[in-house]
Amino acid sequence: KILIRADKWQEVIKKYKDILILDNTNAFALDGLNFAEEINELAKQINILNNIPLLLTKIENFDKAILLLESANNYTLASKKLLIITNLLEYNIKLANQPAVVNIKSDDKTEIILKKVGIIGKVKDKTLSLKAGRYIFEGKRLGYKTILIEKEIALDEKNVFLEIICNERI
Repeated sequence: KILIRADKWQEVIKKYKDILILDNTNAFALDGLNFAEEINELAKQINILNNIPLLLTKIENFDKAILLLESANNYTLASKKLLIITNLLEYNIKLANQPAVVNIKSDDKTEIILKKVGIIGKVKDKTLSLKAGRYIFEGKRLGYKTILIEKEIALDEKNVFLEIICNERI
């Protein structure tokens, strides 16, 4: 009970396994082991998504996060640590759904392309709405050196300012 209250699920698992070595039919130990392993696995999976929150921008990871939250709901009363990390995951999911406002300044002469997304064109000012993730902006202008700007938009980054101007002659 002390280990359970302390959220030491690895140690709880070991204790239950020790009991089952002595008596592999002990229903209390079998149930306890399953319960502890489920909490431990949920915490492990949730921590992966919380440690690398940009994973939530991929639909399959987003869907997985929703399922993990549903499963974890059954255990949050037994584990304060699980409650804390599920709250963080809920927050990260909310952030993953909110796009960032990307303000682009240019010279109306540089052709701008957002790689793997689309053509922005020649603009003086342009505002885009982009989800968190990694983007590569390419600026091209005849007679000038092409520029690449790699920008990683974090989940909590909601205003981004970029200047994309080809001004170095070849």
